[in-house]
Amino acid sequence: MNSFTYDISGGGVTVRVTVTEIDGDLRFDLDVLEISGTIGDLNALYLDILDESLLDGLSVVGADVTGTAFDANSVTKIDNFTTIKGEVLKEFGAFDLGVQFGTQGIGKDDIQSVSFVLTHESEALTLDLFIGQDTAARLTSVGEIDGSRDRSLKIGGVADPIDLPDDDGPIVDEPPVEEDPVGEDDPIIEEPPVEEEPVGEDGPIVEEPPVEEEPVGEDDPIIEEPPVEEEPTDDVILGEDVPADDEFVFVDDTPVDEGPADADVPEVVIGEEPEIIIGEDLVFDEEWLIGEGPIPEYGADDIIG
Repeated sequence: MNSFTYDISGGGVTVRVTVTEIDGDLRFDLDVLEISGTIGDLNALYLDILDESLLDGLSVVGADVTGTAFDANSVTKIDNFTTIKGEVLKEFGAFDLGVQFGTQGIGKDDIQSVSFVLTHESEALTLDLFIGQDTAARLTSVGEIDGSRDRSLKIGGVADPIDLPDDDGPIVDEPPVEEDPVGEDDPIIEEPPVEEEPVGEDGPIVEEPPVEEEPVGEDDPIIEEPPVEEEPTDDVILGEDVPADDEFVFVDDTPVDEGPADADVPEVVIGEEPEIIIGEDLVFDEEWLIGEGPIPEYGADDIIG
């Protein structure tokens, strides 16, 4: 069922009206809200209709309905106690129809909520006939709840739909959602699967890429490391044979304290026996000796042949 709700407010009073489509008819539900603490006895509802040609075929049914009026741009009262004349008439003008409820005053009834059904003899009625149209309400016995209620009130407005919570608001059929069909020429895009990374105890396991060894081609030069050349040494180790070398001469660097400065120092050549002069002290250098054995001792009694 489709429906909409609107409020008529003024003088501290709010009347909420909900209109609902039911099988080609329209049901009107009216409630005096207590949100302000001020209430009143509902006497009548005045309405304009979008299509005035429907007025001749309209009729109203309701348990508390006690009078109706249908006349395009001419309805200002239903009987003597439900007139809408005054400021509301000046602002909104005469209405197209009116519906009266109960009796005058609260001696016999005190209507805070009321409903009625509006029907047509041949046409289906829809919400758009009343949405955005002028409307008004007449109340008597207006005052505070549980207090003095000695005022009367005429209030008017426009039937603009309001948004309400789901429990109290109008039921509006949502249009169906049309899915965009996929044509023969429309590509079907498949989403790639999401690969999950393996997770270890300490977090994601990251696999290192394999290290590729660069092959050596036929044209690539093979570089050989040069051999390490050992530097020759002139050190002579005692106990080893030293080959004779005419250019290799041992020189005795030991200073001679005795004898004149110009004394001849015997020259020692490898492979020859030294010349020994009787009466002179000989100084032997261990580096001169080749081979093993004790150092020979020479004295004055030794005869050298």
